[in-house]
Amino acid sequence: MSTTIGPPILLSAHEHRIAVRAADGWSNQDIGDDFDVCARTVEHHLTNVYRKLSIVGRNELRAALRRYSAIQPGRRSPVTRYAGRTAGYPG
Repeated sequence: MSTTIGPPILLSAHEHRIAVRAADGWSNQDIGDDFDVCARTVEHHLTNVYRKLSIVGRNELRAALRRYSAIQPGRRSPVTRYAGRTAGYPG
């Protein structure tokens, strides 16, 4: 008998972009300013990200995003892809 692992719980594109910025050390206020939303909205999105990735906070986010990207074929980790960039998120 074989064991099948189901697909990962996916982050929305917006959650993913916010999570990448948070993992890169951006404050909720800076992320909110970049997306033209309030810091509380960013906090709400990050709470959803933490729940979906089964983590408890920002200090676990970078590693969780790497794991998340590793289980999606053909998707490079955004944390490493944009490492070293300081101004905004490309795209």
